[in-house]
Amino acid sequence: MRPGIPLPADGVPKVAAGRIPGGPDKPGGPGPGRPGGSGSRSALGILATRIAVYPITIATGIVVARVLGPSDRGAFAFLTLLGSFVLPLLTLGFGAGIIYLVSSGRAAVPGVATAALLVGFLQGGLTAAVVWLLWRLGWAGATAANVPPGAMGAALLLLPVQGMVLMASRLVLGASWFSLGNWLAVAVPLLNAVALTALVVLGGWGVAGAVAALCVSNVASLAVHVAAIGRRFGMRLRPTPGFLGGAFSYGVRAWPGDLAIRANLRLDQLLLGFWGGSASLGLYSVAVNLSELLWLLPDSAGPVLYNRLAPAAQEQERRALVARAHRVLLAGVVLPAAVLALVGGPVVRLFYGEAFAGAGLPLLLLLPGTVASTTAKVLTKYFAASGAPGKSSGLQIAGFAVSGALYVGLIPVWGAVGAALASSLGYAAAAGVSLWLFRGAQGRGPSFFRPTLADWAWLTGLARSVLDVRVLRRAPVGQRS
Repeated sequence: MRPGIPLPADGVPKVAAGRIPGGPDKPGGPGPGRPGGSGSRSALGILATRIAVYPITIATGIVVARVLGPSDRGAFAFLTLLGSFVLPLLTLGFGAGIIYLVSSGRAAVPGVATAALLVGFLQGGLTAAVVWLLWRLGWAGATAANVPPGAMGAALLLLPVQGMVLMASRLVLGASWFSLGNWLAVAVPLLNAVALTALVVLGGWGVAGAVAALCVSNVASLAVHVAAIGRRFGMRLRPTPGFLGGAFSYGVRAWPGDLAIRANLRLDQLLLGFWGGSASLGLYSVAVNLSELLWLLPDSAGPVLYNRLAPAAQEQERRALVARAHRVLLAGVVLPAAVLALVGGPVVRLFYGEAFAGAGLPLLLLLPGTVASTTAKVLTKYFAASGAPGKSSGLQIAGFAVSGALYVGLIPVWGAVGAALASSLGYAAAAGVSLWLFRGAQGRGPSFFRPTLADWAWLTGLARSVLDVRVLRRAPVGQRS
């Protein structure tokens, strides 16, 4: 019998120490904890690419929203939830298992890529079948009932593709291949913006055109992922023995937390679309999109932070790193949040038009929770990298327990305003529990909220190193020292 990956008591498969052929330690490729040679440069690279593409995607979103209006904008927001919210709920945490096994060196990309893509395809097909049945029975809510059948059918057929993209992106994250992630972070939104402009703004196809644009960008993303992974790592048909069991074993433990994360992130929109209808969802989705601009910094740093924390040998080193990251990231979120609180309402009316003026108050109510979520975003990376996904699950479940109960009580009465208030309170609860779990085991530990001069010197040094490396790479060979 061919030997499989031995399973320890925690249920996570392990391989022998050393270089993994064709895996994250492949020559020329980043290994676990070595994201592209410098985790900090990778984080700033991700941030730079997202900043570069944001103006175009935001401008396109504004124009498309004005063309569609609140009702059709809400219908499109509902259809995007199928891939961004409903699909991940049915994955049983398999994607988290992929990231953990690959980033920690317990599995090699060539031996798991084909299996991961197949699982994503099957999970997308299952999601499509469930949603189709609910829609046919009239149990999918007020917004779904008004979605054109053609647009709904296209969105359902897209789900298997989105499932494969989801798993392919987890392979890339686990391998710390941030250069590919950066490239896709620019290319895919730009392609989607071009398709939306052509089909919705110029073509006048409405919701159907918006879904068609979503199909174009996802199919292109899948093609690039598969080609890039196959070329760099190779893909074997037979999966590494023990991979599926190991990925699901880790994933199932992380899944309740991921489910709660997704619920905290998008359940408000799903329930608002169910009870409030497409116009209310259209207004609220604009407020959510604007508030989530604040996550640009923590989301850019998140993947690199995880891959820096996972291989850390000393717990004290890991805790010091996560505390410093939190101080810097929180400071980078608070200031733009204050500015958005002051000018958010007028900005909505100026750019989106008076039809979307009702998004101003939900935006204001979303901002405190958006800031508080930075704490949970950072500490979930710490708990997951420390091999304690149950704690990540616990803090997210706590947040969901608060927000979920409030969604049910407030959305039917106050609509978008109730959804925003419940969301903020849920994020605040998750942040509080995350700090309690972090400090409970070993006392208070390092400060999480008082940036120091050393923090700013550290951040300045990172920025300077990135600029120095880029200048060096651009200089003629003869001028490089």
